[in-house]
Amino acid sequence: MRKQGEEDNDSDDDLGENAELRLLLVDTNCFLRIYHSDLRPFLGADVGGYRIRTLISLLREVEDSNRLAHEYAWVRDDLMDEAHNGTLGPLPRADQEEIAEEIKALRRYANWLLDKHCTAHGMVARTLSGRDLELLATAAQYGAVIASDEWALGFVVADLISDEEANYAIEIVTSMEVLSILERAGKLSADARRATVVSWLRTEEKLPRDWQERYRALFDETPPQIQ
Repeated sequence: MRKQGEEDNDSDDDLGENAELRLLLVDTNCFLRIYHSDLRPFLGADVGGYRIRTLISLLREVEDSNRLAHEYAWVRDDLMDEAHNGTLGPLPRADQEEIAEEIKALRRYANWLLDKHCTAHGMVARTLSGRDLELLATAAQYGAVIASDEWALGFVVADLISDEEANYAIEIVTSMEVLSILERAGKLSADARRATVVSWLRTEEKLPRDWQERYRALFDETPPQIQ
């Protein structure tokens, strides 16, 4: 696992001359939401100081899910076009082994943490999915930023990075922050950003509860609404 202050491990996706770029690992819901915009390419792009990638397993999730394949049929060709440059890997064997060990440790810790929190607050029990754990462990390995709207994943990441002794060199942002990154980098106009959020609302995307507050804080304007 990469600790704060350590340099990136070598891999086939090494940043090379662009070593100042930080890896931004995007989960399934996040990259599908960004594809509501007209921005192409998204996966595989270098934007605003980030190298945007996802995991091969997350692309396969879209391919293997009848529901996702149906609901996002319009983005299938784009995903196929960007699959080669948009995924992380192949990873060195040593990294794969370290990620596998990290998944085991994180599964125990995350399940304990979420169970404790949900029980204390009378909430339905939550756990991290296998794909969430793989994303989190991979981010830990490479000191990456995670892009996800999953509450449980965000809760676990916030706890991990609050522990100075654990020394996790990771961060997490939501789809709304990704829109901000793209806009500040000149890849997305303000009008396109608003249209993307409207598209989310029209298709009833399950956005985080605080998405409106995040929108106001990021863009200093009233969030879009639909009639």
